[in-house]
Amino acid sequence: MTHDLNAEKWELRRQMKALRQEFTGETRRRADEAIWRQIYALPEFARCRKVLAYASFGTEIDTSAFLQTCLDLEKELFLPKVTGKHMAFRRVKCLADLVPGVFGIREPDASCETADLSGEDFAGCFCLMPGLAFDRACHRLGYGGGYYDRTLSGCRDVFCCAAAYSFQIVQRVPVCEKDLRVSAIVTEDECILFREKDIHR
Repeated sequence: MTHDLNAEKWELRRQMKALRQEFTGETRRRADEAIWRQIYALPEFARCRKVLAYASFGTEIDTSAFLQTCLDLEKELFLPKVTGKHMAFRRVKCLADLVPGVFGIREPDASCETADLSGEDFAGCFCLMPGLAFDRACHRLGYGGGYYDRTLSGCRDVFCCAAAYSFQIVQRVPVCEKDLRVSAIVTEDECILFREKDIHR
């Protein structure tokens, strides 16, 4: 990765964090509700039995209601646990299983079952992914750790969906070859689906 690309990513992360920090109050609450309504309506979510997700942190869209909805629908819910540079998804049967982890982000207790994402059971699962910025070719800018890119790179047929605010959609996200696309980006205004014809972008 070139220095210019690193600098471009850093600046875009800084801008998006600042915008999210300013997005508060009733407008944000309504946006959150609109985003979750659209995600629940996705056929990929409706038919899946296993969900990979994350516990929100800081100014991210609050995922608490989504996580509880997955449990209420009796979907198998898996959240990430980070150890050093390694991230593994672990089964969560109750949100009380979550404990403070790296960076203060809630994660499954070490006793929770670890998912084998390479197994047939996880083909076709639904994955809710965090991110700071996205473009209409479904490129994603994460926080820079590369955890999701490494962990999901070997998975088959996973539907990766990002929940984002409309201002997080930018004209172009700076990416390199190892950066994964998402399958869909859902904002309060629209659902952007990855299309094969965008692969050249």
